[in-house]
Amino acid sequence: MTEIPLMPLWVTVFLTIWAPVGPLIGIMLGAYLSRSQQRRQWVADNEVKEWRELLTTLTTSFTAIIQTDEKLPKAPGEEIERLKRWLQARTLAGEVLTNRIFIAHAVSSFEIFDKWKTALARFDQDHDPKAFGKAFGELTVLILGGARAHIGRV
Repeated sequence: MTEIPLMPLWVTVFLTIWAPVGPLIGIMLGAYLSRSQQRRQWVADNEVKEWRELLTTLTTSFTAIIQTDEKLPKAPGEEIERLKRWLQARTLAGEVLTNRIFIAHAVSSFEIFDKWKTALARFDQDHDPKAFGKAFGELTVLILGGARAHIGRV
């Protein structure tokens, strides 16, 4: 009597080869997908961190610039300390606006650096803390909007 095979020969060969190779391919694919997800999470975490650093530094700089305004009365001998704080506040703000890595495109597209420079120039001319505060509030809204957009993608 002749036996009729249940499966064609090529299916039997394929299943014989797949038995040891399949799990290895599954492990490699799983590791790749896991690493890819970890990288995306790492980038997203760093984006949120940069937004937070940007907001914190600009807030600190804003406060220091208002407090060291040259139109405010000064105690004797306080001029050098005031100038140091004034310069440091402006330098830190400029640095944090230009050294963003993960959110550089968003900072550029929102024109945050240009708006900060414009607000500073206007404050240097008119020494109006309310107008400077309003401009800073608008920057804060942009920064928070950018941060929330990045958080929403996490």
